[in-house]
Amino acid sequence: MPLDPRKWTTKTGEAVSAAMQTATLAGHPELTPHHLMAELVKQDGTIVAALLAKVGVPVNLVAERCATAITNLPGAKGGSEPRLNRELAAVFAAAAETQAEFRDDYLSVELLALAMHEIIGVPHAELLAALREVRGSHRVTSQNPEDQFQ
Repeated sequence: MPLDPRKWTTKTGEAVSAAMQTATLAGHPELTPHHLMAELVKQDGTIVAALLAKVGVPVNLVAERCATAITNLPGAKGGSEPRLNRELAAVFAAAAETQAEFRDDYLSVELLALAMHEIIGVPHAELLAALREVRGSHRVTSQNPEDQFQ
């Protein structure tokens, strides 16, 4: 399934862009789920922090896990910009499936976070239930859905 940034929320695009920049500066040839999750937990104005709070996982704990994983990645000098690794491609595929289930028009950051439940350390079903509570019945119908939530 090809990635279509035109179908991402603004916050999703910002997170992917920041993750690419982080990976590039570190000399990482691949963009990983940890790069992306590290950026998701830094963002203001999304429901990711509320989602983590709902399941009792501190944002700084997820940030530390990501930082440790990123530090342990191999680097390379020179080369082109990082490409999505297989695991991150699977994250986008899983998030797109949930997007279809929720009947959202755009891929939002909370769906990416849900797809990375293993990094958060919470079972998928538990995180999904928390997401439904935090998000309510809102559908993502614009590129800036954060205006709708909470």
